[in-house]
Amino acid sequence: MKFCLFGDSIAKGVKFDEERGRYVQMESCFANLFREETHSDVENFACFGSTVDKGAQIYERKQASLADSDYIVFEFGGNDCDFDWEQVSKSPSTEMLCRTPMDQFMDVYGRMVARAMGLGKRVVLLTLPPLDPERYFYWITEKRNVENIKWFLGGSISFLYRWQELYNNAVRLLAAKTGAVLVDLRAAFLRERRYADCLCIDGIHPNEWGHVVMSHELMNAFRTRRLNTP
Repeated sequence: MKFCLFGDSIAKGVKFDEERGRYVQMESCFANLFREETHSDVENFACFGSTVDKGAQIYERKQASLADSDYIVFEFGGNDCDFDWEQVSKSPSTEMLCRTPMDQFMDVYGRMVARAMGLGKRVVLLTLPPLDPERYFYWITEKRNVENIKWFLGGSISFLYRWQELYNNAVRLLAAKTGAVLVDLRAAFLRERRYADCLCIDGIHPNEWGHVVMSHELMNAFRTRRLNTP
């Protein structure tokens, strides 16, 4: 079986390495763990910082690779719902949109899913791993105006979680509308007693244990035959 994966840094297997003080790509990411467990072919076209717009561009360029694939897997939303925190820090009262407003997110993502289904492939949508609002807040406010960013969030850092949840719900809705297979990574994290332990210091990228959790959830979908050949 062949899987083609499109998404952002989470799908790529990027984590923050505290010792080196930078983001690095892991060998033990969930896509590689799944590949090893199922002995399948996984082509990972995910890209650090990708939104659905950039993902759609990559998807267009990789059409030749899709011809012999059985599954096309998408993981988007984390960067789409993010804001320009530097601008928020400087001017919190200015009207500001996230990187991909919801209508645009659903339109672009929906068209990409429809095109994949039009190829006769089985399409899989992955939900967003939950962020840790406290840790992520401290990450985005480093060397920035903390009070301005908190004001923008309505005075509560829990807005960060709720806003991301809005985009996660949109992914779930898209799966329901299109008939794509939904693999609920978010639920897998929330079942952990301390899901924040599955995240890096930035509060948003899964660490090694987080990728084990994700691979287990994808394997569960495989073993329960929710992932069937087209």
